[in-house]
Amino acid sequence: MNGPAGASSNDLAAQHLAQLTNYKGVAKAGWICLAIGFVFAFIPVVGWFVVGPMMLVGIILGIVVMTRGGTGHGIVLILTALLVLPIITIALQGVALLAFFSAHGV
Repeated sequence: MNGPAGASSNDLAAQHLAQLTNYKGVAKAGWICLAIGFVFAFIPVVGWFVVGPMMLVGIILGIVVMTRGGTGHGIVLILTALLVLPIITIALQGVALLAFFSAHGV
């Protein structure tokens, strides 16, 4: 039994398996999303509206990476999205708000 373009079912199964186990592109996309979130963390108040969705996308892409065989990469991506990025964002937003209040005498 041949698939499209004369490829055997074994070839198609091997191609499908290779696509499922190729997680590096998805991992790269997750890191790019978290980097975008990190950059927007420097913008006071407005940054939360970008950082939150980027963290969510990072978590989802981390799960996809784990299902494709990159367990370690996925766990680090998820932990970065859940722990590191929020801590950095809270610290940067706190410094920005502190500077704002001290500059305005509040």
